[in-house]
Amino acid sequence: HEHRRPADDQRLCHLDFYRLRGAEEAVLMGLDDILDSPAVAVFEWPERIQDILPPRYLWIDIKVIETSRRNFVFEARGRRYETLIDEYQQLIFSSR
Repeated sequence: HEHRRPADDQRLCHLDFYRLRGAEEAVLMGLDDILDSPAVAVFEWPERIQDILPPRYLWIDIKVIETSRRNFVFEARGRRYETLIDEYQQLIFSSR
């Protein structure tokens, strides 16, 4: 699915790899085109294509704790994503 932000037409591409049998199918779907574009890409079930993920990304693992509670674990690969996590931590924890 592709979503556009009306204010500036920024694109967000949401891809669900649940049904894929391997990375080759993601390539056939046009994954390279999405990764080469300026769009933000969000992947569900990325472990199914882990062999072809770019070297820099932000991995967010979400675990269900209770019906209305989730645990988020952020893992940065690359300086840009390390900076995003640092900024997020500052925003969240400095407001307490």
